[in-house]
Amino acid sequence: IMIHHRGMAAAIEAQDVREYLAVHQAFHFRIYATSNSTSLPQLIETLWLQSGPYLNLLATDDSFQPDGSEHDEIIAALASGSPEATEKAVKRGIRGALATLETLVEHQTLDRADP
Repeated sequence: IMIHHRGMAAAIEAQDVREYLAVHQAFHFRIYATSNSTSLPQLIETLWLQSGPYLNLLATDDSFQPDGSEHDEIIAALASGSPEATEKAVKRGIRGALATLETLVEHQTLDRADP
């Protein structure tokens, strides 16, 4: 998990959104794999595949500037050993990603509507 966390930081530093998104996915899937659930990783993979095209839009949006703070929170929660804190941090990260995607889709829609 820390390897992926450092990879995201390096991608942010290099302003390489495509690399960030690839390592971001690996980071999250590594966390989900540690859940000891046989169905959760498969469910998340299905949802990730559905959201993938929208995530890829981020690579073409100059306003997308990830800072990685939500991942720092997840790492701290994992290190604390608290499943509740980890769940809360992951949920906060998902909500943040959803808000980012909603804004991006709204801008994309508005850009297409302008003549």
